[in-house]
Formats: sequence, structure tokens, C-alpha cells
Amino acid sequence: MEVAAYKCEKCNFLTDKKNLYNKHIKEHLIREEIEKKFPSVDDTGCKFGNGEFSVQRDKKWLDSYKTLIGKVAKSLEIKYKPWSYAWFRCLDDGGSFLYPYAVRVLNVCPVCYKEWGQGYYAKECCKELRGEK
Repeated sequence: MEVAAYKCEKCNFLTDKKNLYNKHIKEHLIREEIEKKFPSVDDTGCKFGNGEFSVQRDKKWLDSYKTLIGKVAKSLEIKYKPWSYAWFRCLDDGGSFLYPYAVRVLNVCPVCYKEWGQGYYAKECCKELRGEK
């Protein structure tokens, strides 16, 4: 009996199931498409302590990024309303490769569009402008 093995050349993922291999390769292609949305950042002279560094985004970038993530989620047949608590839980609890990309949206201040390393800083950023204390 001959056993076929499928190995990913990018990350050495190994399986004997062709459907798992094809799914894995598709995920790589999706990740590459998402990563193109993040231009390189010049972090020269930046400190990487808590709240010390952010990347300036804009509304156009955020909207196009959310649209891309939404399309990918729809293609994965995730049944929950995009950007809802249940949607994030489904991605996280299910171990979806999409979760780390989707959660980055929570790291962007909705007022000035700075992307922080954590959602906490995005929530605290421009708090006064949103009328919060």
C-alpha cells in the first residue's frame, strides 16, 4: 500500500490528506494577500514599551482592510455577523488563522486611525475627543 504525503514548502506542514493540504495552501495565499495591506514601517528611533509606538493609518486603509477581512471570513463560511463579539469568539475559539488579522482592527483608534500594539491603547487614544472620560 502506497501512502502519499503532502508537504508545504513554505512552512514544512506535513499531512497525508490532500484536502487538508489544499486548505493549508489556500490559507497561505490568503495570508499573503492580507499581509500586502501592511506597508513596511520605519521604526527607527522608536521605543517599544507599552503605548510607546503606533502606526498612522487612515480611514481608507481601515475600510479596505475590513472589507478584505470580511470577504475572507465570508469565504470561510463564518456564520456570525462580522465584527460582533460572537464573530471574534468564533474566530478565536475555532483557532482560525484569520483571528490575528481581524483583531488588529480593534487596535486602531476610530478617531485618528493610529494602529497601536494593543486594543487598550486604541480605546484610550482620543478618548476626550469621543466625549469619554
